[in-house]
Amino acid sequence: MNWVTLHALSLRRLLLLSLLPAMLLVGAAEVWQTWRTAVDAANAAYDRSLLGAIKSMDANISTASGGLGVELPYRMLEFFELTANGH
Repeated sequence: MNWVTLHALSLRRLLLLSLLPAMLLVGAAEVWQTWRTAVDAANAAYDRSLLGAIKSMDANISTASGGLGVELPYRMLEFFELTANGH
């Protein structure tokens, strides 16, 4: 843009043309950051629930009979069925 073109533009239009690309870039970065935060929080919650299930299994493993024995409550089997199906 040369001086005549800039002079013909209103201040509002000049500010819009200068600031809009930066605002769009910042907005896109904010959306991406929010999405990453949400995905990280969901993954952390899912990992904590799986860790709890593993700790529960570990507490119920025994080798007293000479073999490996595991007692799992019905709720634990239901949990694994849900996670295996991707729910």
